[in-house]
Amino acid sequence: MRPQKAEPRAEPKADMRRRQVIDAAAECFRREGFHGTSIARISQAAGMSSGHIYHYFDSKETIVEAIVKQEEGDFSELMQLLARDEGEGDFLDAMHRLMDELLNRILDPQRVALMLEIASEGARNPRVAAMLQESDRRLAQQFATLAEARGETAIADVDDPESRVRLEIFALLLSGLTLRSVYSPAIDRPRIARSIKAVLTILWRPTA
Repeated sequence: MRPQKAEPRAEPKADMRRRQVIDAAAECFRREGFHGTSIARISQAAGMSSGHIYHYFDSKETIVEAIVKQEEGDFSELMQLLARDEGEGDFLDAMHRLMDELLNRILDPQRVALMLEIASEGARNPRVAAMLQESDRRLAQQFATLAEARGETAIADVDDPESRVRLEIFALLLSGLTLRSVYSPAIDRPRIARSIKAVLTILWRPTA
């Protein structure tokens, strides 16, 4: 008797459809804003019916949640690169080697337009704000754990007020660059990278 042929798994197609919706929504949010974008507009951009959209997402907020998780995943990947760094020096040196890739990521014009729109919605919408805050907490914990593993104790404990402030200032530098890229798109990235390292050295290596 011939073995029965395995049925193809449906997950890859479902994942592809979800990605199609997320990409279409992201483009609409960038161009038309969160409130200027309807589910009908997303369905048109995605090339599928509104009913198909609701099969994967029950609202625009749940699409935003998927975008936020995607953004979180991208930064987690950068942290994995940092964890695998085997170059000379300490954690700050490893950070400096990753800085070009980090700046290219956070200053990408499409990302800037999308994340500023989502942050703006978070200022008005408690549900979106909660998504952003939870994602931020997870990334801070992941970064602190990585720092501790590499011997950077000044930012290793997110529950310690001093460590938390140091992490917040680092996040502020990155968020500020995202916003400043709208005002100053021709920013000198190599000098910015060197300056960030200098600031972090002062911030993470406080003198007694």
